[in-house]
Amino acid sequence: MVLPSPLFGVAGFPPNFFCSEFGKKRENIFAWLNHIGLDWIELQNTYGVKMKDDQARLYRNYSEQYNIGISIHGPYYISLASRDRDVVARSRERILQCIHLAN
Repeated sequence: MVLPSPLFGVAGFPPNFFCSEFGKKRENIFAWLNHIGLDWIELQNTYGVKMKDDQARLYRNYSEQYNIGISIHGPYYISLASRDRDVVARSRERILQCIHLAN
């Protein structure tokens, strides 16, 4: 049985990225990860889903170009177990925003 190779990457944009020659533009994260031999990034939306669709498409194109996988971290304040129906409704909306962004 052949196991798949593990994938390694970063969560967000590490300080070393900004210190590198790639660090002038955030979309260069994919070239930088490829350059240092990593193959994954987790895009963090921890304080709300604020990425624009155009930026998401740009990131998808670069991820395919540099063979870098992407995962999304949803907002910290998602709670589907709250007794407050408004909190649950807003949490569901944030999950749907992340799904939209991922697509």
